Amino acid sequence: MSRRREAAPHSPASGPTSSSVERQQQIAQRAYELYLVRDCRHGRDLDDWLDAEREIATASLSRERALPTHLRRSLIQDEIRHNHSLGSKKSPENAPI
Repeated sequence: MSRRREAAPHSPASGPTSSSVERQQQIAQRAYELYLVRDCRHGRDLDDWLDAEREIATASLSRERALPTHLRRSLIQDEIRHNHSLGSKKSPENAPI
């Protein structure tokens, strides 16, 4: 008899965060704007997406650099704590059998 491994239920901690969803929406919007600027030429969707990603990342980095040092340090520390807490949670797929 074969055993079937059930998929783990989707948990909010493992799913995309609202900020990552918002970022994806911003990239999609900007990629569409680039498509329109390029006279709606097909076949450049990946280029438009990558250009949009780059623009948004650069703008985000510029905003972070404009923050005072103590606020930037706080943001970095929060990000490290968040990443560490995600890494400490074991998923069922990685559990030893």
